[in-house]
Amino acid sequence: MGDRRGLGVLVALLIGGAASGCGSHTPASMATAPASIPAEQAAAAGTPGLVWYLKGADPSLRRSDWSGRLGLPFAMPAAPPSTPRYPGKAAPTHLGVGSVSPDGSRIMFLNDGSVRDADGAVVGRIDPNLGLLPTWADDSRHYCRMTTPGYESFTGGTLTGPAVLTWGAVGSAPRTVASVGRFGANAMTSIEACSARTGVAVLAERTASDLTQAAKTGLDPVTELVVVNLSDGSVLYRRGYPVTSSPVGGTLTTVSSDGRYVAEVFTVVRQGPAAKGQIRALPQGSVVATLGQTIVQGFSGDDELVFVGGAGTTDNAQLVSWRTGQVLRTEPGPQYLSASQPGGSAFMVRKPTTRGGLLRNDLWLVPASGMSRLVDTDVLDVYGSV
Repeated sequence: MGDRRGLGVLVALLIGGAASGCGSHTPASMATAPASIPAEQAAAAGTPGLVWYLKGADPSLRRSDWSGRLGLPFAMPAAPPSTPRYPGKAAPTHLGVGSVSPDGSRIMFLNDGSVRDADGAVVGRIDPNLGLLPTWADDSRHYCRMTTPGYESFTGGTLTGPAVLTWGAVGSAPRTVASVGRFGANAMTSIEACSARTGVAVLAERTASDLTQAAKTGLDPVTELVVVNLSDGSVLYRRGYPVTSSPVGGTLTTVSSDGRYVAEVFTVVRQGPAAKGQIRALPQGSVVATLGQTIVQGFSGDDELVFVGGAGTTDNAQLVSWRTGQVLRTEPGPQYLSASQPGGSAFMVRKPTTRGGLLRNDLWLVPASGMSRLVDTDVLDVYGSV
């Protein structure tokens, strides 16, 4: 998934203060240019899994493995003449990326819904007219998706109706799992985790965007978190979160990719976290750890670490073993989590930097131990599991 939930933009508006700790960091001026190798060689070298990204004005889709080594660029498929165009803009020449499986082996493209492998071969299709963008499950073969009755005729504007969770796989028809929440002017239900391994989906309902003036404040807090059994649609856990108007505040949540844990912190507009964060086990709901007043950007793929802070203009980021509270490393300056290594402990982050008088984003590999590594410069969208 590419920068799931827009957390980096949101917490940049909210978070304040600096983190402290220890760790190692390689300055950009000291980093060597990464080698470009074919994807199959990277996998053979013991670093399977790919993170995809766009770079500068190049329309090609680029890739890195989890050692930070680059593969050959992927030529974006040409857009058919029938591809819809935005008013006032030229017709697109290439298809856009919709979603990418956690291991990077499957890429779903917008417009035609084609699913392609890392070599560009079409391996199936996910009908783009049956619902919102799918969220790939942690087996990189199945997916969860939100839709609503009559979605096929939806042409734009405000989506309204009951929010329906479906479960599918490339090559087979999706099936309805459960109806949870609603879509409307001030209502949205999103998928926070989809796991074939644990058999659950975690959904977040947001129904307070009008109260928090989300368009102005950047705060669109979760009002209810729901854990659903993917096999029978039963609700295993449900928890509501209050929203305040004076001051304007609500709870931000981050869920591990397997749906086993949720980090939550009450956050106030223009103040940032206003209480200590905590982590709950799901679906039990019990608090298993307490954190400082900070926002968790994401869990590691093995559930052992959290990537916290790093989203303010002067804020440092930390990798924390949440079970013990030990800070494993500190990464200086603002950065935004883009991908977590499936089943592992490494992260890919975007770090803003100024070059030639322009603000740009560089892609860095941040492991739990060892040196962080510059992967590439001038990156735009990044597609990976968070």
